[in-house]
Amino acid sequence: NILVFSKPKAGKTTWACSDDNTLLINCEVEGEISAANSNTLGANVKQWKVRKYEDFKAAKTWLQEEFRKNGKIPFKWVVVDTISTLQDRQMMRYVMEKMLEKKPGRNPYIPDKPEYLENQLMLVQDIKELCDLPVNVILLAHVMQQTDPEGQDFYYPKIQGGKIVVAQQILGMMTSYGYMFVKDRKGKDGKPIVEGGKRIRDRYIMWEDSDHMQGGDRTGVLGQFTKNLTVKELSERLNKKAEEVAKERNKSHASDQA
Repeated sequence: NILVFSKPKAGKTTWACSDDNTLLINCEVEGEISAANSNTLGANVKQWKVRKYEDFKAAKTWLQEEFRKNGKIPFKWVVVDTISTLQDRQMMRYVMEKMLEKKPGRNPYIPDKPEYLENQLMLVQDIKELCDLPVNVILLAHVMQQTDPEGQDFYYPKIQGGKIVVAQQILGMMTSYGYMFVKDRKGKDGKPIVEGGKRIRDRYIMWEDSDHMQGGDRTGVLGQFTKNLTVKELSERLNKKAEEVAKERNKSHASDQA
């Protein structure tokens, strides 16, 4: 389970769809456009459009039913793009509409504490249910800026709830998470390299804390950061690590048997 967060236009959707056999649960029209135009798009990438919370629930239920009926999920990766928009837009509108059915005189645009709490609990539960399925999950999120007790600013996934409490709950379910950003590639003269009228840009993901950027990696194979690494290449690294661990375990077992 991987979470990547960034400012807009950093290429989250493009990156998340860079392996084969991927289901993109698309909560943003912009994400659909980015994925469709990507030259690194993996083979057999399908999109499930989410325009209201019921659409997301339908996607999650379909995945759960596939596992119940067949014992597996017919995708290698399930991507949610983005959980920030899912929570802020589709989920909150669903909660508010439920509330208005009971209290039609209430302000339809300003949630109170119970609506915020329901929204946050729903998000955590939905993410937990996704992560419990036998499939690799990528969560994409926007970024928010917070301040630590020492007065230092830092970037964190944009997830509502107790400043960063709900965000920490979701990050606790992740194998790895990191902050994505892009930088212009520069020549020896220090100027940006331009090809075909466009600047060449490199995509970085910070998998460890660095200045105001936050990251964490339990796999031990991603290092402090990766540069232009696709999800397919990331998957290959993880598989190689798993094979090495399995060999060491078998070697140790054989030694114990002897």
